[in-house]
Amino acid sequence: MFRFVAACLSAAALTSLPAQAQLLEQPLEALLPDGGLTGWRLEGDAPGAGGHIRIEAAAAHRGSFGLRFTDDGSAARLGPGPRLGTTFSFSSPQLYSRVWLRAAVVGGSGNTRAFWSQWATAQGGPNNAHSFQISARGEVTAGEQGVLPDGGSRGRDDPTGFKLDGGWHLLEAATFGAGSDSTAGVTLYRFDGLDAGRHSGVSAWADRFVGFSLGSAYAFGTFGAQLDFDDVRVSTQPLATRLALRVDGPLVARACNPVVVSLQASMPAPDGGEAAEVTATAPVLLAVGGALLYADDGCTEPLDGGATLATGAARLTLFVAPPIAGAYTLTARQRDGLPDFFDAELLTTAMEPDADGGEPVNLYALRCGAGPGGLLVAALLLLVNRARSPTATARARRRRAARTARGTARR
Repeated sequence: MFRFVAACLSAAALTSLPAQAQLLEQPLEALLPDGGLTGWRLEGDAPGAGGHIRIEAAAAHRGSFGLRFTDDGSAARLGPGPRLGTTFSFSSPQLYSRVWLRAAVVGGSGNTRAFWSQWATAQGGPNNAHSFQISARGEVTAGEQGVLPDGGSRGRDDPTGFKLDGGWHLLEAATFGAGSDSTAGVTLYRFDGLDAGRHSGVSAWADRFVGFSLGSAYAFGTFGAQLDFDDVRVSTQPLATRLALRVDGPLVARACNPVVVSLQASMPAPDGGEAAEVTATAPVLLAVGGALLYADDGCTEPLDGGATLATGAARLTLFVAPPIAGAYTLTARQRDGLPDFFDAELLTTAMEPDADGGEPVNLYALRCGAGPGGLLVAALLLLVNRARSPTATARARRRRAARTARGTARR
């Protein structure tokens, strides 16, 4: 599987960056053995250009460093601005990408493509496979350029309905159908895991994906802003967006119940179906709450220090033993700094076990019925449930036999 991750943006590959770039942690080439990655390059940062792009600690979302683009908005642009780019050559029907972005827009009347993934044919240069464009008002637009058979392009840009507010946001996009020799291409967009647009009927005569850029990949007019980028990921398979919690059926009070924590994608699988659980590319340190959770299926080892979803794993099974019947809200989040994945929350109910061996009875849910009728229904169902059990039936027979014997003796 083709994948590269820049959890803190790369160190060794960024040879054209200032000295502080050498402190960046992770070389991308080691994570992309067969994708033809040619390394990062800094472009368009000439003195007096009005815009700059730098690796800075202040731009980090997670880890030590992030990428910061600044432009004072004094110069009108039509074309590429200061940006950090990389190139590769990989043939795949689809490409997924994502980045955490923080924007402080200070004015102007134009916009810039801040995140630009590219595809191309042998006849033509790179085109916009998918991109996010930021306006001088902070509005986010989703864009793409379909590739025509002669190497030309035909594209569109549509508002997503989302606006940047100075905080960190997760932008995701995916392009499907490359090499289909048709207009079967599709691009999908997500903003913080929510649907941000869909372009169908995209001309998809591209034969490979060739790279991406961060910063000002292409600018229109004046655009004054500070943009921070971090945690960039690109893959031919769905990328993780959020944590998820799952229990198989209602919990049973005072019993040890399994709870599954997993990584989930917001994008569909390459075949259009629901994406499977996504494996972790680095350890995910978890804080879980809502009830005391355990590491073992006997509920003897409490998770006092949290849990870890290991590299290469897609799920982690924990255990919970609710002390009483009732409603519980289980939660899972990353515990080391700002999250790379969105938190999980699961509202579930613990049920009283049936002492006679029948199915557990959800007294809590029944108690929550409107008015005293709910309590009456609970009592009736409890009696019916116990009446159905073999033990209850045997006890009823013994009571009937005793009553018959007493009546006979009196006669």
